[in-house]
Amino acid sequence: MSELLNHVDPAVVAEFDRLREDCGIVEMSDLSLIFLTGEDRKGWLQGQATNNLRSMDHGASSAFCLCEPTGQIVSVCDLWSVNDRFLLTTSHKHAHRLYAAGSPNGGAGRRGGGGRFDPVQVD
Repeated sequence: MSELLNHVDPAVVAEFDRLREDCGIVEMSDLSLIFLTGEDRKGWLQGQATNNLRSMDHGASSAFCLCEPTGQIVSVCDLWSVNDRFLLTTSHKHAHRLYAAGSPNGGAGRRGGGGRFDPVQVD
């Protein structure tokens, strides 16, 4: 590992050390911030995530992979549970998949008993 560090620009190493030891600004312009609201947001997302999100209580966070219904990984996501919503970050490249699923015609939600459909809003 130390051999690898010999090839890294010393300025980059210094910036990383400063970030770890103090504070800093991290460029995150390649990420989208998505708000998931609705009573069934946990269940809806649970069916698409590699981690168990059922225990996501207020203030909890998790990192997971977002998957297609066929199980293929779409994107790596970070999730925070705050008040009445989830805050989710994912790459801009893959955010459109969540927006499409959350659109009125996109089928966001999941089937409940008796064919009930619990909507989830993706903003």
